[in-house]
Amino acid sequence: MILTMRCKIVLLIDAMATMHFLWSCDHSDSGEHHAEAAMPQLDNGKRWVADAPTRAGFAKLRADLPSATPAGQPIQQYNVRAQKLTEDINAVFAACKMTGPGHVELHKYIGILLQDLEPMRGKDQHRAQQAQEKLSRDIDLFRTYFE
Repeated sequence: MILTMRCKIVLLIDAMATMHFLWSCDHSDSGEHHAEAAMPQLDNGKRWVADAPTRAGFAKLRADLPSATPAGQPIQQYNVRAQKLTEDINAVFAACKMTGPGHVELHKYIGILLQDLEPMRGKDQHRAQQAQEKLSRDIDLFRTYFE
């Protein structure tokens, strides 16, 4: 019972952190806010220049996400990992100073990552494992779109 209540609290905190992320970006005057979740487009075939805090944040995100997860991992571990990764994403946005089209593309990309995280917050261990594997692949694409 305590674990169930703890998971509910973690999920509630995670949802609040995600809402904070969605509303925390202060670039609202530039029209770049709340881009659709999608893989980013390159800048005329070139990668977008990400600022140092964004690059550091993605390095931390990658380090906090195991490349492979053993089968049979309890759902609670996925729930906790989803919370940690959401905190990492929120930290990227708190430190990010990007503007312009590159920032819009970053928002689209992070929207995909947040979608990937959703099943990791749930109760289905198999879906959570699949979501983590997809999230890992998608995080590895950061250097495809940003330098």
